[in-house]
Amino acid sequence: MNGQLRSYGWPLQGGRYLVPAGSIINTETGTDAWSRLVVALGITAPPVNMQPFDQATWDLMRQEFPAYRIFTVPGADGIVRT
Repeated sequence: MNGQLRSYGWPLQGGRYLVPAGSIINTETGTDAWSRLVVALGITAPPVNMQPFDQATWDLMRQEFPAYRIFTVPGADGIVRT
């Protein structure tokens, strides 16, 4: 999972933790505290307000959400939208 939270935060564990809007989550590298927390909690699906940075994250999001709800930058991010 690799992307940036947009307009609002991401509550985890029923609101016990709140990842702030604007945070970049990259569970592959896990270089920041929020990404490490997402991995530690075993979360595998990104929230609808995440802007995906790669095809794998887009594909994960499409399993949960319709394409029109996912924020992307067509023609600039290299993601193939299906």
